[in-house]
Amino acid sequence: GRTLCPKLQESRPEDRSSGKRKTPAVRSQSVGGQEQGSLADKAFGNCPVATAHLDSRPVKALLDTGSQVSVMTEKFYRSHLKTATHINTAALKFNLTAANGTEIPYTGYLSVRVDLLGTTVKDAVIFITKELTSTDCILGMNILQHVPMFSECANIHVKWNRKTKIARSPKTPTLVPAHSIVTIQASGPAPHLSQDVIVEPIEGAPQGIVLIQTFTRSQKGFVNVGIANPTGFDIVIPSRAKIGLLQPARQTTVNLCKAQQGKQSNGLANLDINPDLSEGEREALDKLLKQNRDVFACKDDELGCTDLLKHRIILTSDIPVAQPYRRIPPSQLQEVRDHLDDLLTREIIVPSSSPYAAPIVVVRKKSGEIRLCCDYRKLNEVTRKDAFPLPRIEECLDALGGSKYFSTLDLASGYHQMMMHPEDEEKTAFTTPFGLYHWKRLPFGLCNAPAQFSRLMQRVMNDHLFKIMVLYLDDLLIYSPDFDSHIDRLQAIFNRLREVGIKLNPEKCSFVKSSVSFLGHVLSEEGVSTDPDKITAVKNFPTPTT
Repeated sequence: GRTLCPKLQESRPEDRSSGKRKTPAVRSQSVGGQEQGSLADKAFGNCPVATAHLDSRPVKALLDTGSQVSVMTEKFYRSHLKTATHINTAALKFNLTAANGTEIPYTGYLSVRVDLLGTTVKDAVIFITKELTSTDCILGMNILQHVPMFSECANIHVKWNRKTKIARSPKTPTLVPAHSIVTIQASGPAPHLSQDVIVEPIEGAPQGIVLIQTFTRSQKGFVNVGIANPTGFDIVIPSRAKIGLLQPARQTTVNLCKAQQGKQSNGLANLDINPDLSEGEREALDKLLKQNRDVFACKDDELGCTDLLKHRIILTSDIPVAQPYRRIPPSQLQEVRDHLDDLLTREIIVPSSSPYAAPIVVVRKKSGEIRLCCDYRKLNEVTRKDAFPLPRIEECLDALGGSKYFSTLDLASGYHQMMMHPEDEEKTAFTTPFGLYHWKRLPFGLCNAPAQFSRLMQRVMNDHLFKIMVLYLDDLLIYSPDFDSHIDRLQAIFNRLREVGIKLNPEKCSFVKSSVSFLGHVLSEEGVSTDPDKITAVKNFPTPTT
C-alpha cells in the first residue's frame, strides 16, 4: 500500500486533532498466479527509497515529491532517533491532511539536520505522526526542494537519469589483502559500448572496502577500478557484487552559478551543533567559533594554502607525456571557461608552456558544482609510486575510549590547499579548448596524491594524533570526556590549522555531538558500533539453499 501524500493547511492551534484516526491509504488487491505477473510488473513500480542521515543517524526514507511536508511515525522515531534529538511539542498553526482531505494527527515535530544525496539541509522540519501504514518515514518537498535532483520538481517535469550503470566485481571472488589497494576488472555497461566514465562509490558495496573514485574508460563492457582495504584483515569480494556506479563523463544536471552563490552566503550561520547543549555551553561554543572565524573558508576566495610540504612527481622516464584535448559539449564551454577563470583568479592554476599535457573531463559533483578532472593515467604509468601507509581504522577507533563528545572537521577542498613543488608544476599541465595550464596546487588524479596528502596531515597534527584527535586524509575527529576539555581541544586544533594556513569547510563540520558517523562507524559515549547503512547488504544477503 502507499500512503496518500500529506498536504499542509494553516489552522488555529486549538483546531489540531489529537485522535488516533488511521492515515488513509490506497491499497491494491493481491495479484496472484503466474499469468498476472507481467500485469503487476506493468501496473506497479518501485518507490524511490534512499538512505538519509538525520542528525548523523542513517535512516531509510521514501522520497515523495508529491508531499509538501516530511513525516515520521512515533514508533520509528523512538527506535532510531530518540537518543539523538527531541520532539518539539509546541503548538503549530497547521493541519496535516491527506490528498482526500482527511486529517492526519501529529504529536509534534523534529528540527534536524538532513544529509541526503550529497546535500545538507539544516533545521529541516519533520512531523511526528501516529501512523503511516506501510511507510515509517517520508521526506517531502520541504527537504527535497534543496536537493539538486529534485529542486525543480515543483515547477517542471523531472527527467530521471537513466544513464547511470552499476559496476560489478568479476565472476570469481576477489581477495583484497589488508592495508592494500588492488585493481580489478569490473563489468560495466553493455559489451558493445566503449566510453569515458566516472567511477563513484555505491551504497550496499561489500563492507570494509573503499572504491577509489576515478576517471577511466569502459572497454567492451569492462572497466578497471581501484579497490582499497584500509582494515587490518583480508577481505574477499563476492562474485558479481555491486562495487560502484558508472556515469558518462559528459553528464550535467544543475546550474553551477546558483549553487556557488548559495554556498558563499552561508558563512557560520548554520553550523551543525549539538542541540542538547545547555545555554551556557552553547554560548561558550559560539564564542569559540566566532573567535576562530578565520580558520573557516566560508567563500571560495577564502581557501587556505600551506607550504609545509609540497607535492613531488618523480618520474621513471624523461620523455614528456602529452595528449590532445578532448571535445567539450557546446553547452558546457562557458561553464568550463568560467571555472578556469575562477581557478586563475585564485592562483590555483596558471597558463603554461609545458611539454606535458593531459586531457580534461568535465564532472558534475553532487552539489551541482563543476569539477575539472585531469586524465593523468599516462603520467601515472611513469610515476614512481609512494608507499606511505593508509591510517589503520582500528587504531583510530581504539583511541576513543571514555569519550563523551565528538566533533568532525572537514577541510575545504583539501587537495587544493597543498602546494605543488615548483620543479614539478609543469608535469601537471592540462590542455583545454582555451589553452594549456598547469596546477600550482595539488590536483585530483595523480597516483601519489592520497599518500602525500596523508603525509602532510600527519605532519600537521603529529603531536595531537591519538591524544585529542584522529584523522583519515582530510577528515578530522576530535574527542573528549567532557565539554570543557572539548572546547580546549578544538582551540588547539584551530591554532594548529591557523599556523600552517589550512582552512575548514563549515558546511561539513559537526561540533560537540554525542553521536557521529566516522569511517563507517557510529561513535557515541556507549562505544563504537558499525554504521547500519554499511551492513545492509550483509544483513539482507539471502540464506543459502544448497
